[in-house]
Amino acid sequence: MNTFKPNDKVVCIDATPIPIGAPNNSYQDFEFPNGYIEEGAVYCVRSVTLAKVGGQALHIVGPYVLLNNNPIPWNGQRFRKVERNKEKMKRKAEKENLAKVKAVEVRPTKKKEPTLPKRNGSISLRRYISIKH
Repeated sequence: MNTFKPNDKVVCIDATPIPIGAPNNSYQDFEFPNGYIEEGAVYCVRSVTLAKVGGQALHIVGPYVLLNNNPIPWNGQRFRKVERNKEKMKRKAEKENLAKVKAVEVRPTKKKEPTLPKRNGSISLRRYISIKH
């Protein structure tokens, strides 16, 4: 559940023209002087109040609702917060790091062939064998 505050950027996720939380009123009692909200559109929260049906209700900059010529807020269930770019990029980086870790864990390991140790200033194995015989 989102917790909204003034000046939050929110995106509309439910623009159905059915009143939410207004059981005693019909759709004809509502007016939308600046038009209706649009799904996917981003709005700025002007103020937040508690909704009568639970949750939060939002007054947003832009479209507003009149019920019997009185301004009322939009139901907060119609919106979600817009993720700030910094938080979004942080989550993306965490997901990429997690994917890299999983890829490393799944990758089979190669067995190394045994090698002779390097010798500094000593004779080579071929020369050692030829001297010994």
